[in-house]
Amino acid sequence: MVRKSLSVQGLFLYCMKKDMLTQKELLSYSTVKIETFDVDGNKSTGTGFIVNLAVLADKEQIVPIIITNKHVVEGGVKFRINFCLAGADHQPIDDQHFPIEFTTQILPWVMHPEHDVDLCAIPIAPLDGAAVKNGKRLYYVPLGLECIPNAETISHFDAIEDIHMIGYPIGLSDEINNKPIVRKGITATHFMKDYNGKKEFVIDCACYPGSSGSPVFVINSGNFTSKEGKFMYDTSRLFLLGVLWGGPQFDAGGELHVVDIPTAQTAFVSSSIPMNLGFVIKSQKILDFLPLFGIQ
Repeated sequence: MVRKSLSVQGLFLYCMKKDMLTQKELLSYSTVKIETFDVDGNKSTGTGFIVNLAVLADKEQIVPIIITNKHVVEGGVKFRINFCLAGADHQPIDDQHFPIEFTTQILPWVMHPEHDVDLCAIPIAPLDGAAVKNGKRLYYVPLGLECIPNAETISHFDAIEDIHMIGYPIGLSDEINNKPIVRKGITATHFMKDYNGKKEFVIDCACYPGSSGSPVFVINSGNFTSKEGKFMYDTSRLFLLGVLWGGPQFDAGGELHVVDIPTAQTAFVSSSIPMNLGFVIKSQKILDFLPLFGIQ
């Protein structure tokens, strides 16, 4: 298991010293597919990602949690998350996995205190413990809170930014190597503004069932042009902008509705037309979990 979280400035240094993995390769270990089972055994899927809430300096340990949407886990009584395993050299073994199942009685989800903020979380420590009991070590890469952009950073975002979304659309993944699917798009509204007065923004990106809970990033590796028109040479950006939760669709009558990105893949005749737009909760709302996990 990786014991260091990834910060914005320290990410490339971490890659060079520890793994020889690139920035984007490391990000593929920050997400997990969440399989939710209801009382009848029906399965749905969503996306979660791992954030480090705090560093315990004296023990050099992390306090990681898994973030996803409330509607991903709603109605679930059992959950399954599949992790990559770590080898003796602390490097990932991509084709060796360890699925962990748990119930809400054993490990309940912690809901965001605002009812209209579609976020929830669980700590990873109990899942780590379950792996250790079975003689296994999990490998994952948590995102540091430094990846959440502050006001100064946000002031440098342009009205249109390239974004990447990492997750499991319609439950798809590289199952052999336990890897997520990456989508690319743009910000459809200015990140500096709160869309319709909420801590949200809109992306232009294909958002399919299973994408709920997907993290949305600004990632620039090597060179990019800043908002001010400066060419940034040999410089990188990695910022967690937010968490996908829903999007607009047209129904058969031509009316526009806002719906959760569904989690179940069932056969049906659809009378709604997705617009390939997604509503994203700004990552600043993740900070509201700090006191809920006893961190001041």
